[in-house]
Amino acid sequence: MSNGRSIIEVFLIKERKSYYFGSLAAVFSVYNPEDIGFTLSYLQHANLGAVAGPKAIIRRCKVITMPRTK
Repeated sequence: MSNGRSIIEVFLIKERKSYYFGSLAAVFSVYNPEDIGFTLSYLQHANLGAVAGPKAIIRRCKVITMPRTK
């Protein structure tokens, strides 16, 4: 079913809009820590399931894909 892939969802509370990224580092190529209220280091050490702050909710979601056929 799933091969361990995941995406990072960033929900910006003020905008009421979600953005999706392939990695935590990609989040910080678009936003700086002041925009979302968290640093890369904090999110890496939080064992990201979901974290919520006054500016953003950030969570890791599993991506479900079909197995490759040979």
